Amino acid sequence: MCEFSQGSYMNLQMAFYQTVHAKPGGVAVVAALVGMSKNTLQAKANPNDTLHHPSLEEAAMIAEVCNDMRILHAFAARLNHM
Repeated sequence: MCEFSQGSYMNLQMAFYQTVHAKPGGVAVVAALVGMSKNTLQAKANPNDTLHHPSLEEAAMIAEVCNDMRILHAFAARLNHM
């Protein structure tokens, strides 16, 4: 059986948020690099937004363009592969 943990979700969401905001230039630069509007990325990165969420592909692209693996590390930690 698979149990969903809100705490783990927030770790993934916070990793996405931190990745987007850690890049010099922040949301605007990352959005331009992945071909997304700044407002859309801001919403997807906001851990308090319940309507907009990043897709797996978007998370991978953002990790790649930011050269920041914290999303990958959060995902691995959630699955006990750290």
